[in-house]
Amino acid sequence: MYYPAMLLYRIFVLFCLCDHISYVGLVQAHLNMSEADQCDMYPHVVSISLNNLYLFNLTSKHTDPLNPQHIENALHQILSKHHINRAHVDKSQVLKTLASKLKFMHRQLSNVKRSGFKRDALFKKWRQTNYKLSIQHCTGSPTKQQLKIKEEELSAAQSTLNDMQQQLDEAQGTNQELKRNVDRLTNPTKRKLGERGKAKNKLDYSYAQKLRHKKQKIEVVQSVLSDALTGGWKPVSVTFRDEFDEEVIICLDSGEVAPAKLADGDVDSIVYILDQYNIPDRGYHELAQSKSSILPTACKVIKRRHSLNSGIDIKTTSGDSPGVYTSLTSSLIEKLSEPKRAHLITDGVVRIKLSGDGTRITCKQQFVNLSYTLVDEVTSMSEHGNYLLAIVKCKEDNVSLKCAIHDLIKEFEELASVTINGNEIRIDKYLGGDLKYLNQILGIAGFASKHSCLWCHCRSDERFDMSKSWSMTDTANGARTIDGIIQCSHKRANDPTKYNCIHEPVFQSVPIHKVVPDTLHLCLRIGDQLVGHIVSYLRRLDNIEKCTMTTKKLANAKHIHRFQVFIHDVVGIYDWKFFIGKDGKLEYRAFRGPEHRKLMAKIDLDVIVPGHPNLEELRILWRDFPVLLSQMDQLLSEEQVASFQRAAQEWVSVYYQANCSTDITPYMHVLAYHVPEVMRLHGNISHFTQQGLEKLNDLVTKWYHRSTNFGCNAMQQIMSKQYRLHLLADRCTRKKNWTTQCSICKEKGHNKRTCGKRVA
Repeated sequence: MYYPAMLLYRIFVLFCLCDHISYVGLVQAHLNMSEADQCDMYPHVVSISLNNLYLFNLTSKHTDPLNPQHIENALHQILSKHHINRAHVDKSQVLKTLASKLKFMHRQLSNVKRSGFKRDALFKKWRQTNYKLSIQHCTGSPTKQQLKIKEEELSAAQSTLNDMQQQLDEAQGTNQELKRNVDRLTNPTKRKLGERGKAKNKLDYSYAQKLRHKKQKIEVVQSVLSDALTGGWKPVSVTFRDEFDEEVIICLDSGEVAPAKLADGDVDSIVYILDQYNIPDRGYHELAQSKSSILPTACKVIKRRHSLNSGIDIKTTSGDSPGVYTSLTSSLIEKLSEPKRAHLITDGVVRIKLSGDGTRITCKQQFVNLSYTLVDEVTSMSEHGNYLLAIVKCKEDNVSLKCAIHDLIKEFEELASVTINGNEIRIDKYLGGDLKYLNQILGIAGFASKHSCLWCHCRSDERFDMSKSWSMTDTANGARTIDGIIQCSHKRANDPTKYNCIHEPVFQSVPIHKVVPDTLHLCLRIGDQLVGHIVSYLRRLDNIEKCTMTTKKLANAKHIHRFQVFIHDVVGIYDWKFFIGKDGKLEYRAFRGPEHRKLMAKIDLDVIVPGHPNLEELRILWRDFPVLLSQMDQLLSEEQVASFQRAAQEWVSVYYQANCSTDITPYMHVLAYHVPEVMRLHGNISHFTQQGLEKLNDLVTKWYHRSTNFGCNAMQQIMSKQYRLHLLADRCTRKKNWTTQCSICKEKGHNKRTCGKRVA
């Protein structure tokens, strides 16, 4: 008797649904008919908002903009744009209004034609303001009363449709529920097995269900505890999982509830994450105190951090310049004692490179960071292989560094070997950095001096002559020596044999041939020269080489604009552009290392400088320089090094011919003469790059603003943080299993900044 009743009810519901659906169709047809009728109905007066500059441009292209025929054409364009039928418009009245408005705008323009500034201001005002044009309809259009009646009918029909749609949705929901009930009741198998469908979440249980489950669990626990007490056991705590699937421990003696304990390794992982992502202690404290948190308390994390900091001895500099440093010997012993670095010791010798560079922390603060790298380590070319030795707040010059890090300099000079596990390891010391830093620590004057090369006595006006021989090891070919620099630094300033030696070297235990040039800055500075030559030529074409720039002049510089468009569309560097500096000069951001390589790979001189008088030489320069850079990153044989030196000297000669100037930069001189010597002496020169230190400078700046108190301990906090990151990196770093996906083309392997389908 039960099943037929359910089936009859189901048939009744379906009949109601069919009735609803048919009625909805009738209402929808009525609405469609009303919309068709409404296409020819408009209010008596329509107001259209038009931009003033758009309205002016409709007739300004004609010689006689106020001609009635031109005004009528403009009106037709306005009506077409707003989808208004011309047959319903009273053109006589609208044309009078439009002609009056255009006549007034042309009168305004004629009053300011003599002043370009006022004319630009008037156009700007028109661009930012709108004009409301009233369009009257001709006789025979529906009256307001008729339109009002139609609108009320349409509104009532729409309301009826909404009500019927709501009833339809409710009926469909009821139908689905009845269908499930009928299916469950008419299926003997499901009824026999007691299937209830998908299980609910524990948080969605009713209060009675939660109480019943709790009572069942209590009975189970009581049964287990009674068995344990009978056997003579004394329970101490009970561990179970709560509704959030987290382990909770209840101490039976005190009744306190505590989360499951974490191991010391887990605390180290938390310390590493807090340091890696610059999470403050206060934020972590709030997270650890949240409900059902299993994280250790902030106090325990801070204690563990202090315990890790005790492994590094950070000292304060003795000079007037504030700073901190650590012992190079202790750091070397700690790093080389690890088994994973045993392969760095070859024949009882390990190579280390001491580097330094200045970085601007704020507009009024500048730090000098000194670090060392193990040359043969895999990570020596990244920030992970650069270990901070000192951070000093001083200028990047010879005298300031001698006063600030006197104790560290003394330790480095006396360091010859260290003892690792009873074995004496000799230290092979190198110096690295950009040319500005190396000139300062060796006591040589800057680039503007006559003898600015720190490896030889080559004059600045002789660097273009590739027929001469210069060396860093052969004194007969002009090589400098540490003793020679010390002697020349004490000579008079007007002595021609002083060779611009103004101070004694900071580190005197490292010979000149172990002072290695940086390939990163060599690529950047020579690349900047190539780009600067093209920009100078384009400025001459646009006649803006010496004049003060304005926004209008920059907009009219078509050659400069074409080069900028090429960088955006072809090279794919979208945040690079020309701009006007504070002194009114044309400026642009220098390209970064990867950007230089992209530009060299995609440069098309026929598009950028098609009429350049030395176009063929420019092609050779832009084609061969990337080849030289790629060879510097390889381990070359003696024959390959000789071929590299010939190619480098030919490249410099071509640069001299293309620019018709003896102004060969110091980095070009280093590329032609001293880079091949370094390759012969020390092998792969890419291990001595400063790329890791440059990245470390960026991290120090970020850490200063995000992880310090900006006080006197800021530099000590930075050094401690880097020490902790290096100490915990191996056991706390999680391998990231993810790939980059572009949000524009949805392809993997790149992001939206490097996507070739991006529209500039």
